[in-house]
Parts: sequence; structure tokens; C-alpha cells
Amino acid sequence: MNDKVFDLTYVMVSESSKCSDLMDLVPRPIAIGQSPIRYLTKQARSLILRRLKQREQHYAVCVSTAALRMKIKFQMAISGI
Repeated sequence: MNDKVFDLTYVMVSESSKCSDLMDLVPRPIAIGQSPIRYLTKQARSLILRRLKQREQHYAVCVSTAALRMKIKFQMAISGI
């Protein structure tokens, strides 16, 4: 691993972290027949808990999107371009 690849890996993890932080704000689907008030209360509580937890994992969609977006940059860095 050369310095460029290491720097790109850091950038990719940083972008994935930003994406995962935003994904925590997305409400989860409502269950059929569930009370809207109860749903909103549960979503608000879940959102607060997701924001308070320590970030140890990233959403898979965020990692794969960041990796695909940077694929060409990684290939260029590996080949020394």
C-alpha cells in the first residue's frame, strides 16, 4: 500500500461515516396498522438513540457507494498515476 492509497482509504472512510450519520436520520418504515402517534414517538426515540451511540460500524450502502465512487482513483493510485 502506497501513500496515495492510504490517503484515499482515509477519504473513503470519512465519506462513508458522513453518509452513515445521515442514514441515522432516515425514519424506518411504518408497520401496517400501527398508530401514527406511536410510530412518531418510536421513531423520535430511535433517532436519538442512534445519534447517541458510538459509531463503530457503517451502513453497507454507504461503504459500497463511497468505494464505487472512488474506484478509478484507487486504480490510478495503485498503478502510480
